[in-house]
Amino acid sequence: MQEGWLWERRPGRLYGSTWKRRWCEVNGGRLRVYDANKAREVATIHIRAETTLCDRLTEDEVRRVGRAPQAGAAAVYFRLVDRVGGRSLDFAAESEADAARWIAAITPTPVGDLLSFDVPGPVQPPPPLRPSLSQPPPPQPPQPARQPSEPVLATGRVLATVAHAWKANEPWQIDADAEEVVEVLGGPDQDGWVEVRSPRRGGSGAIPASYLASTAPDAPGAAAEAWERATETAARPPRPEAAESDQHERVAQEYIDARQRWGDPQAHIPE
Repeated sequence: MQEGWLWERRPGRLYGSTWKRRWCEVNGGRLRVYDANKAREVATIHIRAETTLCDRLTEDEVRRVGRAPQAGAAAVYFRLVDRVGGRSLDFAAESEADAARWIAAITPTPVGDLLSFDVPGPVQPPPPLRPSLSQPPPPQPPQPARQPSEPVLATGRVLATVAHAWKANEPWQIDADAEEVVEVLGGPDQDGWVEVRSPRRGGSGAIPASYLASTAPDAPGAAAEAWERATETAARPPRPEAAESDQHERVAQEYIDARQRWGDPQAHIPE
C-alpha cells in the first residue's frame, strides 16, 4: 500500500490550469484521490496491466501543462492514463524519491510476470539428529583402504572384525575388543559411526567405522565360524553338573546352619 500527498493538475474552464493538493492512496489495485481535507473522494482509477499507463512527463510536456509552484523547484511530474475510462491525470511529487515510489506503486505488474515468479515450496524439517552428531567422532587410527563387508551367513548378516579395541564414551556406544567379530546393523553415518551388535556383550551400539576391518571375501567361513562360536558361548546355559554341585553345597550348608542353631558345636561340612 502507498499513500501520501501529491499535487494534481485540474484543467481550467477558460484558460490555464491549477494544481490541487490531494491525498492519494494505492491499495487493492485502485488509486483513490481525495480532497485536501481527506473527506471527499474526487477520483478512482482501476489499475490494470493492459489498460493503465504511468510515466514521467518530459520537459516539453511540463511546459505545456504548466508547473506547480507549490510543489517546489525539485518537483517531478508524471501522468497516469486510464484507457478504459478514457481519461488521464497529471501529478507532481515534491521529490525524486517520492515520485519513484508513486510510479512504482501505480505501475501494474503483468499477470504473466506474476505467474513466472518462483514460489518456494514448503520447507521440510530436517530429520532428527542422534546424539553422535552433536559431538565430533573420536580420533581415527590409520587404516588401509578397506572393502565393503560381505554377507557371510545364510541369514544375510554382515559381519566384520574389530581391528582396534574401542571403549564406549557415551550410552549409545558399545565396547569392542580387538579381533572380536560383530554384526554390522547399519551405517556408517555422516560422522563415521557404525551400528553393530556384539554377542560377547549381548547388546548393540555404535563404534567408529575406522575401527572395523571388513570381512575378507576370500575367507568368509572363518568369520562365520567365529560368529557362531561367540553367539553359542553367549547363549549357552550353565552346565548341569555345575548347577547340581551348587545345589548340593547349598543344602549341606543349610543343614549345618540348623545344627548350629540347636547347639551342636561340632556341626561342619565334611572335607
